[in-house]
Amino acid sequence: MTLILYYLSVPRPWTLEEKKKFYDVLYLLYVVKNFSISEIGKKLLLAESTVWNRLARLGISSRRHLKINCNNTSRKATLPSNYTSRLA
Repeated sequence: MTLILYYLSVPRPWTLEEKKKFYDVLYLLYVVKNFSISEIGKKLLLAESTVWNRLARLGISSRRHLKINCNNTSRKATLPSNYTSRLA
């Protein structure tokens, strides 16, 4: 009985077709379209941790520095092009 439960809880290795399919989809969304892990999870109905684990398993490196809302970066804030004495 214990052996059966073990085999049900351990994920099987991916086939080459599955690996290529997962890689192509995640590469397109994460690298080409620049989606965040959260956005990919919502689109594919997967948990963020699952998306992160699949990216790592497939060798797709983190691209956090290119994501819009990561590392306290946002396109909502703008800097003035001209500074005046009234600014300070």
